[in-house]
Amino acid sequence: MMKKILTLNIAFLFVALFTYAQQTDEDVDVKDPKAKAILDQLSAKSKSYSSVVAAFSYNLKNSSAGIDETQKGKLMLKGQKYNLKIAGQEIISDGKKVYTYIPDVNEVQVNWVENDEEESMFNPATLFTLYEKGFKYKHTGKSTKNGASVDVIKLYPENANDKPYHTVILYINTAKMQFEAIEIKGKDGNTYTYSIDSFKTNETLSDSNFTFDVSKADDVIDFTE
Repeated sequence: MMKKILTLNIAFLFVALFTYAQQTDEDVDVKDPKAKAILDQLSAKSKSYSSVVAAFSYNLKNSSAGIDETQKGKLMLKGQKYNLKIAGQEIISDGKKVYTYIPDVNEVQVNWVENDEEESMFNPATLFTLYEKGFKYKHTGKSTKNGASVDVIKLYPENANDKPYHTVILYINTAKMQFEAIEIKGKDGNTYTYSIDSFKTNETLSDSNFTFDVSKADDVIDFTE
């Protein structure tokens, strides 16, 4: 489905199905208490937000293929509703349906919001609670991102053979208790990095930001009918 091309988690995200297995740290059987304590704080704080408005940079890198591309994106989040703009697409969800709109061809695809583990990887509304199901996690130390001190936490999928990625790395500013960056390492050699450029919370957002009028599109592909 098109929503799996660019939706944030977006690519947790946008990688093709892998054709080979890769042995990495995901084989470690661990749910690190230190990592969990930080993740629980992050989750609790995020649940206190009435809304999130964020601008981010999205980088795709594959050294062996000579790829290093960066794009800008914007995200508005209100409960289970979101509006994501990235790579010439606008992905809007009212909490029940997802509308993936491509202005260049004036086409929209309509899908139901999925609640299973695999589909939740593509739902920005689950970003702060992603670790709660289907992952092992480990605190791997401190680092610096965007000029800020961060705690580095690696997530490893529990059913690793069924996933196109092997590691998700969270860079968490524990002073502010928010993300500075998220990195997804694909088994195909692609690395996807989302760096937060600005992050605002509790903004007043109209529900009109999370609705889409399908009549404005020339081509409507509706999988909910």
